[in-house]
Amino acid sequence: MAVIEIPVNPNLESQEFQIILDAVVYTLKFSWNTRQQSWGMDIYETSTNTLLIQGIKIEVDWMPVFRYQIENFPPGDFIVIDTSGLQVPPERTEFGTDARVKLMYNEATT
Repeated sequence: MAVIEIPVNPNLESQEFQIILDAVVYTLKFSWNTRQQSWGMDIYETSTNTLLIQGIKIEVDWMPVFRYQIENFPPGDFIVIDTSGLQVPPERTEFGTDARVKLMYNEATT
């Protein structure tokens, strides 16, 4: 199994990109919610532009997508890690590549 770091740009308040997870292309959208002071994530199956899940709050060491059984959802596991060990939610510029909090994906396939 490969572990992939999701390449979120911590300098952008809103972003969208395609990524291959377990041999399927998905579109991931991330946005900073100023009112809630938190990051949110949407996942689309790219080939059909089907929204699979919307507004998932980024929480350290926990991703609420585990409680959903969604058709065509990435079969691996998403995990949010705090590289500092603080275990606190990321501020606006603290989430993404080269930031304190990172989103990882652990592929289901070998």
